[in-house]
Amino acid sequence: PAVLEHQGVIQGDLDNGDYDVVFWLVPHRAYRELKPADWQRLVKPGGVVFDLKSLLDPAMLPDRTLLSL
Repeated sequence: PAVLEHQGVIQGDLDNGDYDVVFWLVPHRAYRELKPADWQRLVKPGGVVFDLKSLLDPAMLPDRTLLSL
């Protein structure tokens, strides 16, 4: 974690948003239950979401980039 913080990467939480990039790596229930408005609050317009499990619908993220495997 210290190396990531040194590079400007922080571990965020669901209560604070406005992130440039969100990596969704593990499909925990808290993330699966997020509504489109929650995702829009978490990620800035023009931001990017990496969805490792391909669970998000791109329509949920207008003005954001969704990258899935």
